[in-house]
Amino acid sequence: MYSGPAGFQGAPATKAVILVSAALSLVLASRSSHSSHPFALSKEALFSRREWWRVPLSQLCVATTPDLLVCALLLYSFRFFERHLGSAKFVVLCSFSTLVSLSLQVLLLLLVPSPSASLLDDPPPPFHLASGPLGLLFALFLLFFADVPPTARYLLLSRVPLSDKALVYLGGLQLLFSSGLSSIVPAVTGVIAGALYRSNALGIRKAKVPDPIARFASAWIAPLLLWPSGSFSASSSVAAQQLAHRRRQQQQQRHQLQQQPQRPLHHHMPPPPPVAAAEPSPAHVESLVAMGFEREAAEGALRRARNDLHLATNLLLEG
Repeated sequence: MYSGPAGFQGAPATKAVILVSAALSLVLASRSSHSSHPFALSKEALFSRREWWRVPLSQLCVATTPDLLVCALLLYSFRFFERHLGSAKFVVLCSFSTLVSLSLQVLLLLLVPSPSASLLDDPPPPFHLASGPLGLLFALFLLFFADVPPTARYLLLSRVPLSDKALVYLGGLQLLFSSGLSSIVPAVTGVIAGALYRSNALGIRKAKVPDPIARFASAWIAPLLLWPSGSFSASSSVAAQQLAHRRRQQQQQRHQLQQQPQRPLHHHMPPPPPVAAAEPSPAHVESLVAMGFEREAAEGALRRARNDLHLATNLLLEG
């Protein structure tokens, strides 16, 4: 739909998140079958029993197989973000969203009062938060809702207007309400993290993984994922690569014209008219403005993309 070619081409970090999450969930769940919430965060687990190992596992491991499948499919659908931003910036987006969401979840657990056994004969079970990459997913959902336009619209039963984004939203609703309040809280913290990233708090949208770390990941992690070396070190986005490819083609064409022998021009032949610069289409400008972009930025992106609306959208999303 939005993600370009099938598979994980241009999205090694997304592939790594899906594989690690699935492997940890399946392996650890088989060893923790005695617990109904083996990876969940709770006040008692963190601050009474000091089970700090739950902190990283709670952001990767999914408790049930249906939720694991939905998480994997949604992450696969959102791989176009990595293709647009580049792997180095996408890893920063994932890390920032997960850390902000996790910090808010731990803070909320601190504020939740523990049930008192002296007041209740049968106290309720301790409140816990659903595990899995919910913070990351719902941060991406916010960006998906705010910045990605639908590419097709249709009517369901000739009455209900829908777009091609509807199936993605249905998957999000499944995760949102899968565990009641336990899954709603991580989802809300993820939306807050996504809003902070989109607002470019502390210039986070321009940050990317340092080159030494990217080279290490490319040399040692990429082969483990059966991915070509150099995958993680490529920090340019798909849009920037397309624009650079077009510029290289233009330079080659100019070089070929310069190498051709100059033919004498007859005096009666008028000089060729100057080529006018492509002006941005007003309809494309209004479409980008409706998405929330500034008019001047939209016009500039359309000029750079030669009135290609999809390429201009990618350039604006890259920031």
